[in-house]
Amino acid sequence: MSVVPTGRKPMEAIWTRLVIEPVAGRVIRLLVPWSAATPNRVTVVAGVLALCSATAFGTGHLVVGAIVFQIRFLVDCLDGRLARIRGTATAWGGALDLIADVVGITLNYAALATYLVAADAAPPLLLSAVIASNGVYVWTLAQRKAIPGGGQHDWSREAVADTGGGGSPRARLVRFMARHGMVPTPYAVEIEACALTLAPLTVLVMPAGQTYTIAVAGLWLASVFYVVASALNVYRTWRLTSAIDLAEVGRRDPAPAARSGEKVTPHRSR
Repeated sequence: MSVVPTGRKPMEAIWTRLVIEPVAGRVIRLLVPWSAATPNRVTVVAGVLALCSATAFGTGHLVVGAIVFQIRFLVDCLDGRLARIRGTATAWGGALDLIADVVGITLNYAALATYLVAADAAPPLLLSAVIASNGVYVWTLAQRKAIPGGGQHDWSREAVADTGGGGSPRARLVRFMARHGMVPTPYAVEIEACALTLAPLTVLVMPAGQTYTIAVAGLWLASVFYVVASALNVYRTWRLTSAIDLAEVGRRDPAPAARSGEKVTPHRSR
């Protein structure tokens, strides 16, 4: 029996590895031999599911919205894996996946916040905060990634850089997480799982009068996360562009001594 490659990345988000991978690993084996299941079609299915979960959130069916949103994420994890296994990755496929993610996630945040505000469970400021913070995060992330060296940190490379077994607590953490196929820090995936899946599901157990308390808290938490992440994106963008600017200045206006090749000696007064 031939072994079907998994298409997994060496290190994945914590939520992806612990919760999604056990299911995705089985589903991908069913999709690989099915020629009708192209990566772009899988992306479209994920987009449609995002519209369904947003509709459920907007109409007050928070449990349904939470479940469908997580199914959407499961499907969203399959398109890239399928493309890597088949060797059919394209620029358009990557762009389509990004569009479906940004639009779908934003719609779900907006729909859930809109319902909670309309139900008098949250102030109108929550709707503005979650949409604005998510929008700024997406924009700053795109700007950072557009700069050479602005992609995601290479945790796999860092994990194998120190093979002595010692090092700082950070180095030990990175190696431990790498052995389990996970990045050592939470990303947007984790905050989306909290705000759009776990928090809405708590309406099943919350007492009367506090039904939406955790759901509201989840959106506030997401807003704070995106503000902090945006600030980090801006900081990293500044660092990268500053280095590029300095290098450009050095090429455009080299020091006279370096340009002429002459050795400059200080003037010695009598």
